[in-house]
Amino acid sequence: MLKSQRQGKRTRLASHEVREVKKLLDQKVSQVEIKKITGISRMTIYKIKNGLRKETTDDHFAGNPEHRAFFNGPVERCPGCGRKVHMPCLACKVDSLKRLERDRNSERDRRQKVDSFK
Repeated sequence: MLKSQRQGKRTRLASHEVREVKKLLDQKVSQVEIKKITGISRMTIYKIKNGLRKETTDDHFAGNPEHRAFFNGPVERCPGCGRKVHMPCLACKVDSLKRLERDRNSERDRRQKVDSFK
């Protein structure tokens, strides 16, 4: 993938990108040239070259077909929280469950205080 095709910051390289960097390194292409070709940072290329970078798999949920089906859709910006997620937004769901639990606890505490005054 050329640098001009890449959009935004990526936290992980796809396994085909790692293979491409390894192939270029085997062909004795300099790290600076690889950076120009792929848009991958020199530090990441250095880590791949010296085996310091863990291999990644493209299928993170290979063991569970339910997970694979859930995360197949496109990444979208959640209208509720603004995060880039697979919809429905699990982060919003977790946040709402935490709020619900916090509200229940505060209601219970309020009732206990009222009961203690009686």
